[in-house]
Amino acid sequence: MLHSLPVKSGTKAKRAQRPAKYSYVDENGETKTWTGQGRTPAVIKKAMDEQGKSLDDFLIKQ
Repeated sequence: MLHSLPVKSGTKAKRAQRPAKYSYVDENGETKTWTGQGRTPAVIKKAMDEQGKSLDDFLIKQ
């Protein structure tokens, strides 16, 4: 009975990479970018908590 079920094969379609929205300098002095998706980078979170900065301070001006 289980052998009669169709097996899906293939890969998931990749989605387009999101453009970066925020720019920051990490502990090593390197400039990094973040799309705003996922966890907030530790450097940005620390600046917001300890220095009172807002997320808008890290926005990439276009």
